[in-house]
Amino acid sequence: MRKTCFILALVIFTITLAGCQPANVPSADTTAADTTAAEITSDTTVADGLVRIVTDGASDYMVLRADLASDTEVNAAVALRKAINETYGISMRIGNEIDAQPDRAIIVGNVNYGGAAEIAASLGYYEYTITFSGEHIVICGGSPEATQSAVNAFMDKYLSKDSGVLAVPEDLNDSYRPDTLATDGTIGGESLKKFSIYVSSTAVYAEKRAAQSIRSALREALGINVSVIDKGNVPADCAIIIGNVKNATSAGCDAALAACGDGQGLVYFEGTRVYITGKDTDATCRAVELFIKDCLSANRVKDGVLTVPTETLKVSTPADTYTVMSFNLLVAKESEPDRFNAALTQINAADPDILGVQECSVLWYEFLCAQLGDRYNVVGELNHTSTQMWRNAIFYKKDKFELIETKTQWLSATPSVSSRLSNENQYRILTYAVLKDVKTGATFAHCNTHMTIIEEVRESQFKVLVKLLGKLDYPIVMTGDFNTRENSQYYQKITDFGLYSAHVMTSANDPTHTVSSSTIDFCFVDPAHMGVVSHEVIDENVNGVNPSDHNAVVVKFRFYE
Repeated sequence: MRKTCFILALVIFTITLAGCQPANVPSADTTAADTTAAEITSDTTVADGLVRIVTDGASDYMVLRADLASDTEVNAAVALRKAINETYGISMRIGNEIDAQPDRAIIVGNVNYGGAAEIAASLGYYEYTITFSGEHIVICGGSPEATQSAVNAFMDKYLSKDSGVLAVPEDLNDSYRPDTLATDGTIGGESLKKFSIYVSSTAVYAEKRAAQSIRSALREALGINVSVIDKGNVPADCAIIIGNVKNATSAGCDAALAACGDGQGLVYFEGTRVYITGKDTDATCRAVELFIKDCLSANRVKDGVLTVPTETLKVSTPADTYTVMSFNLLVAKESEPDRFNAALTQINAADPDILGVQECSVLWYEFLCAQLGDRYNVVGELNHTSTQMWRNAIFYKKDKFELIETKTQWLSATPSVSSRLSNENQYRILTYAVLKDVKTGATFAHCNTHMTIIEEVRESQFKVLVKLLGKLDYPIVMTGDFNTRENSQYYQKITDFGLYSAHVMTSANDPTHTVSSSTIDFCFVDPAHMGVVSHEVIDENVNGVNPSDHNAVVVKFRFYE
């Protein structure tokens, strides 16, 4: 499935640091001192202006890292020490700032010793420097990844098996700074380096994702690393506030938002506070996208400074929304006819554009086709023709969608034929329908499934599910009874693939359980292509009748253009 994002916020959010180096960072810098290891010999005529780190098989230096160093920084320090030892046949010590405070050290990262912390504080996220601080060599970057790149650069440039001496210029000053839009940015006259981004402690994933997208954008535009904070009080100045943060209210922003229509969001400036909010979570996220695209763009840069305009910005969401419903109908107890009418009542009340049902037996299928056939088309094969005989059927409004493609596949080693995994006692299936909105042209795949309850089968079955999803070259909405909870490793396989439960994509979510005391029924969406407006769990009976042992899930979402 394509994961190419077409909005700047999400493009920036998905930027990764390839390998062990930040983007655009070379493995070795040649812009400063140009003396390299190949030019240094092991005799006694080492050129003046060089400082010996290792000579005659000995060194009075040690490698020093921070006590609370990240794994990346620890690995970089260990790799440096190992490379020096193997190259020069010595046993250099390694330690942290708490255990050792040597007279001479090769300091790796943001260490609170020898002036390294002050040097690190001056660096942008992607920047690094290799320099002297007193008797110490400091190798650090504005991030752990940049520090690792600095270590790689140091090893590439100065370590050589052709020389018994490790020496560096006494005016050592190798550094790297990537090209950015500007050297600084301002809001209300204050440097963006002073700002932090704030979200609520109860913020949903979509809001946290939006906050991180601003953080990533500022790295790209300015090379600065601002913090995202979800605890404590928000300061009166220099704050970018995402969504509804309780201790950071603004009467002016509240009034401006109240004047907005449904689905609108805004970017509101009040001094050096920036409020980014909306009528719903999706509108808030779109306002974040607008802030990045408009306020942090190259045309805002003059004389190396990006000046953020402080006029209120408004954004509207698409008028078209889609309602999808997931409902496990309970194949057992089909002798209770009142359940059929109760389920139909809930379906009609939700009026979904698309309905994914599980445990849809022949009786349920015939009933729903008869009752919904005037408004809905349906797809989905039987899981087996002689036993169980239920479908993961997908009903879709015939006046809203054109069916492009549909298929039922088995969650087994042979998905194209009716089959099951060993140790599985049921024929588990995935049915999908590729649907095209006849009015807007929006095209996506609705997948519907029902996963195993057998622990020994879960790992293999979820692997098959994800593999089948990966073959779909469309944005995906997936409904189903997954028989697993949100904190499970199997749920995580779906989020690792790139789909997120709709309830973490909107603050308008219903925490009601879908079965007894837990939630195992989900509607997953693709956050790169969809914004969620609301998530609801229907836990009401109909005239005293519970239609199923599962509560239906109803989600409303929008497409990004």
